[in-house]
Amino acid sequence: MTSRDLLIESGILDRKVPRYLSYPTAAQFHEGIGAAQFDLWTEGLAPGARVDLYVHIPFCPELCWFCACRTQGAPSARAVGGYLDALHREIEMVGARMPAGVTVATIHWGGGSPTILQPAQIDALAARLRSALPVEPGAAFRVEVDPRHLQPARAEALAKAGMTGAILGVLDFAPEVQQAVGRRQSVAQTEAAVAMLRSRGVGSVGIELVYGLPHQSIRSLSETLARVLALAPDRIAAFGYAHVPWMAKRQRMIEDRHLPGLAARLALHEAASGAILAGGYLPVGIDHFARPGDPLARAAASGALRRGFCGYSAGSGDALIGLGVSSISRFPQGFVQNTLQTGVYRSRLAAGGGASRRGIALGLEDRVRARAIEMLMCDFRLDLDALRAQFGDFARLLERGIALAGDRFGSAVRRRGGVLEIVADGPLLARPVAQTFDVYPASPARLVLAV
Repeated sequence: MTSRDLLIESGILDRKVPRYLSYPTAAQFHEGIGAAQFDLWTEGLAPGARVDLYVHIPFCPELCWFCACRTQGAPSARAVGGYLDALHREIEMVGARMPAGVTVATIHWGGGSPTILQPAQIDALAARLRSALPVEPGAAFRVEVDPRHLQPARAEALAKAGMTGAILGVLDFAPEVQQAVGRRQSVAQTEAAVAMLRSRGVGSVGIELVYGLPHQSIRSLSETLARVLALAPDRIAAFGYAHVPWMAKRQRMIEDRHLPGLAARLALHEAASGAILAGGYLPVGIDHFARPGDPLARAAASGALRRGFCGYSAGSGDALIGLGVSSISRFPQGFVQNTLQTGVYRSRLAAGGGASRRGIALGLEDRVRARAIEMLMCDFRLDLDALRAQFGDFARLLERGIALAGDRFGSAVRRRGGVLEIVADGPLLARPVAQTFDVYPASPARLVLAV
């Protein structure tokens, strides 16, 4: 019996578990934490702190059916402009509260589709960020790019704004898969987008693929990967499709009967990983790959890899400031999320108030468990000695989870002294093993398959 058969037979991969982009997860956020805490925690940042910045552009020219992100169609140019007005006000408010000596180390524009913005809007937003916030010279600036709508003028504006990296969505190039998920994107559009970015000096290009889509086959995914590898991206991500139509109503356009079963989904995962590794990329965490020498690959090799709401990163700032509707901020004291409705977001900013709606304050136990889970998600190992050095004897509360992981996962995990290691199938087992250290009640609506 193969290791794949054992994983299927054990039922581990049938479980639905959190993605663990944070701990506690957003399912635990509540309205007892809001604008007052955001202001207090921003003002309390230590002099010399370096923060990461996330800017959310929720609009898309067209909505893909597979997507479960906080996005919406763009009803009009006026609506986009009104949203940007509110976003500019939020930037000014945050900048006014940021203590002297704090700097912005990284910037990430996500969506939605930031490339829905007109060149003049890109210029104005980038200028507002740099005038209101203490952005470090040479700060890494990554943008999520929709290849279908990237035009030379937009690429030029982003490059002028200082973009250092781009993340392009691809999914799968097979026409039958694209039709089933409501996203038409040609190879030529993708090649043109990569060429536009590289010709303008964008130093890092990443491509995101998705497996487990309707009508997807190993053949279609392999052909897509061949096309992607020919573009020689610096980074590749291969995510498992999360089918959550009870949360993302647009996914109701996708019929369950067209989705691959567990064995087929696992085969797609293995085919994608195998092809990417054969292409000379190094594994990073559970679903990312990078070229040797890339900062992400170096971080994975050195133990400096971190995981957060923007995925994997080569290190982490002292805080993450989220700007825009639904964005999430991370402070040493806890998490705060902005309101989820664009109209409410605009109204609050227009009235001079903050956009924050809910969040959670972290206790010492939360911090210990969060770091332990992050270790497993990044390195497939939990170093109890390192946690003791950081948190003292309080790290002992993890002993019960370590014992539970040993009972539940058997020979797939191993304890040596103060280290718990996932010794087989780390990318598949990291999330299920991490769940043994999660003491909060699960929110079934937010759980997705382990593979």
